[in-house]
Amino acid sequence: MSKNGYFKQYLGLGLGIVIMAAVIMMPAPEGLSLEAWRTLGIMLFAICIWVFDSFPIGIGSVLAMAMIYWLNIMPFETTLSQFMKTATWFVVASFAISCGLSCTPLAKRLLRALIRIAGTKTNMVILALMITTALISTIMSNIPTTAMMMSVSFVILEGMGATPGKSRMGRVLMIGIPIAAMCGGIVTPAGSSVNVIGIELLKSAGYNMTFFQWMIYGLPLCIILLPLGWITLIKIFKPEEIPPEVIEKIKNPPDVPDKWDVREKKAAFIIVATLILWVAGSWIPVLDMTVVATMAMVVFFLPGVNVFTFKEFAASISWDAILTVGSVMALANAVVSTGLSQWMVDRVFADVAGWNPLLFLIFLAFFLNFVHLILPTAPSLCSILLPPMIAVAAIAGFSPLTMCFMVSCMAGCVMLLPVDTLTVMTYATGYYSIPQLFKAGLVNSCIWSLLMALWPYLVSVVFKWVV
Repeated sequence: MSKNGYFKQYLGLGLGIVIMAAVIMMPAPEGLSLEAWRTLGIMLFAICIWVFDSFPIGIGSVLAMAMIYWLNIMPFETTLSQFMKTATWFVVASFAISCGLSCTPLAKRLLRALIRIAGTKTNMVILALMITTALISTIMSNIPTTAMMMSVSFVILEGMGATPGKSRMGRVLMIGIPIAAMCGGIVTPAGSSVNVIGIELLKSAGYNMTFFQWMIYGLPLCIILLPLGWITLIKIFKPEEIPPEVIEKIKNPPDVPDKWDVREKKAAFIIVATLILWVAGSWIPVLDMTVVATMAMVVFFLPGVNVFTFKEFAASISWDAILTVGSVMALANAVVSTGLSQWMVDRVFADVAGWNPLLFLIFLAFFLNFVHLILPTAPSLCSILLPPMIAVAAIAGFSPLTMCFMVSCMAGCVMLLPVDTLTVMTYATGYYSIPQLFKAGLVNSCIWSLLMALWPYLVSVVFKWVV
């Protein structure tokens, strides 16, 4: 790493320590306990090290979690008990599904089928690629989904002789894939680890959200947002035509056999069965979402099934995601249990919550969208804002489930700058510039914010499908 990179990391660490120390040394405001005041200091410290990338996000989150004990906010055993909650274990188990997709040709087979339906027109091929990305992302974390579909995009770009920084097709694909992954990630709770964090925080507040209830919000939004994102990109960048021989190569990839092999059939059956059981769990309590994910993970390894080896599974697990989810749950527990979240509601959000519910949701959606420029880490943003927002929902007069969905999904919506893992991955390819991303991202972010407020409002307040 360059000296400038180290300087940025140490700057964030130093700034975080100074701010946290300053908060701790100041007397707590009236109505706020000493523990809550110190928790606020920890959260500000965490924001600094997250924003400046002082540590990998998982390690930085663990450090912030340890501060809870060091500052005598709560015993370490209590803090660790929050780390390994069901949300953390769900993330671990869900990597088995990711491994089942990545170790078999299922994803490429899906893309091939969609392209054969879409035809040979360039814009329809792009749409097929984005739909494939979104479908995979409904049950697979956005990051591995983006990485997988980027490799397919490179086949197109290399076949076209595309030059990074000059190719309009390169801009469309490298910006479109993260947007499609974000669209797919809002469809089910399994689509993103942030969704699971949101549901767990909601459960801690005394509310339960089923797999099907989440889909009532997420599926219609994805069906609308994905084609709008596709139209926006092709209108703004006007991609070059894909040569017929390149399309043919994607329609008939050499590494995808015409006939399904046994391993692929097993993986497809387990994944489909898991989805069915997740939805059925909305009415059958014994089919808890995390229990189903855990059993699916076990089935992949049953004697005679063995879709992949344990070594392949272990290699597919993101420890960064696991450490982040567990630590964020512990930090969120401190925010709630010390009374900090209620204080934030009373001081910051109470007046806004008195607005018309639709206006409030629009304000919240735009606020969450643009606050990414300050706090780009989705799990941390969700953990900081969702607990007080759940309390605000009761004041504003709509379902806390609506708040859980909105905050979780908008926390993962990063389209303006390459400050999130998804956009960082594609920005590093050099196919688009920051102004180009901001131009396309601003349009899509505004569309997302409006629809992310309007549809949950209709579901929760007008139709009362979710209460």
